Amino acid sequence: MNHHPQTIDPAADPSLVHGVDTHSAIPSTSDPSEILIARFTSYTKLIKSLSSYFSHAESLQKHQSKEYEKLAKHIEVPSSSQGGQFIEGSTGQGLGGIFANLQHAAVSQSAAHADLSKSISASILHTLDRLEHDVKAKIKDLKGDGSKGFKSVTKARNETEKHIELLGKHTATFGTSSKGDVKSDPYLVHRGVQHLLAKQTEEENAQMSAMIQLQNECAQLERRITQVVQEVVGSYATYAIHAQQTTTKILTDASQKANLVPADAEWNAFTARERSLVDPRAPARDWKALTFPNMEHEATKPLAAGYLQRKGKLIKSYNDPAYYTLSPSLFLHEFKSDNPHTDPDPVMSLYVPECTVGGYRDAEGKFVVGGKEKKMLSRGHEYKFKAANPGEGEKWWTALVQASGGGKGGGMTPASTFGSESEPTSPVNESMSGYGTDVEGVQQGVQNMNMGHGYGSEPNPYAPQSGKYGTAGDDLR
Repeated sequence: MNHHPQTIDPAADPSLVHGVDTHSAIPSTSDPSEILIARFTSYTKLIKSLSSYFSHAESLQKHQSKEYEKLAKHIEVPSSSQGGQFIEGSTGQGLGGIFANLQHAAVSQSAAHADLSKSISASILHTLDRLEHDVKAKIKDLKGDGSKGFKSVTKARNETEKHIELLGKHTATFGTSSKGDVKSDPYLVHRGVQHLLAKQTEEENAQMSAMIQLQNECAQLERRITQVVQEVVGSYATYAIHAQQTTTKILTDASQKANLVPADAEWNAFTARERSLVDPRAPARDWKALTFPNMEHEATKPLAAGYLQRKGKLIKSYNDPAYYTLSPSLFLHEFKSDNPHTDPDPVMSLYVPECTVGGYRDAEGKFVVGGKEKKMLSRGHEYKFKAANPGEGEKWWTALVQASGGGKGGGMTPASTFGSESEPTSPVNESMSGYGTDVEGVQQGVQNMNMGHGYGSEPNPYAPQSGKYGTAGDDLR
């Protein structure tokens, strides 16, 4: 799948925090580790430049003034032509100011002592070698932990994006066919998107936390780089003063100016202009707050939802309550809970138009649905349900009776016929034909129901009435 990252304008979108999209399901973001890798790669060049400077200083001290003139050419003063990674040397601030002062001192020196050459080799160059090694180690960490986390986020986003596209496909064809295909139910695809978003945000938040930690480590390393530069400049100034009193003033000035630079001056300037880095103030992403296409489509909103108890097939007692939904596609889904993060897939699904709805015991909130699960080799079965109270049971029973009129095998059977384990086979009640047998008509009928009242001002013929169905058999107890 080809992705074309969009340009994000943080100032124009209130959902962005320092360039971080907190609401889009599939945000367009770059890998912050790549930015840091490029930055510290530039630092290695800068440190090598400084190492080269002092290495040549060691030799040039033996050749006096002519060699010092060459020394000035071996230090790079940061400028805009080098990619703008550091503060301009011409401003006299940051590391650029330190390097500019060193260049001026090198031009001003015309002689050096042998002692200064030995001091540079034993102290300054050794320190810079260790610093360069530490910077390269940090680059290796960024290429490993930083890039690996971003790849995991990209993989999770790609998977989520595929399911969002699948949701768009099924919502576009919603209502055009009455064929019961549980895999094509937009409600289930919608739950699947939520499940993937939850996994995606876990990856994103983990990667964000890891990057914040890496950024903090980078800030500490940058402060150390500045401090080391200050240290070696100070040492060089001290050695040079002893070797050549004529340059004391210039070198002391260079050291003093270097020490005036705050250790985090470069980092603060860098983070102020680079908006691709993760802002430590940015809140963690919450999958419940994310938006995605078709999330509010009518096909994803259940016609009925709540907890019911179902009698087991082998153990003749009611199981613990499970979460049930009657989707607009007329599937009755059973889930372990109402949380799509932990339970995105149904335990079972019944296509209600192909089921038979039995009678209702209004005193106990019990009813029966006869049908078979939408999976291979599944046999027909009587599913016996019990609501938390008679009112909830009436709502469920009424909705299922109406929905069962949307399929060829749907119908209604009085409660007195369920005294045995036989399959309910009564035909569809003619009074349900007012809304047609297509999915859209059944949905409209279910939505118009209100606690046992009919469609409009007429009484609902399916509302439980005292003594209408007699007493249910033992299978409803």
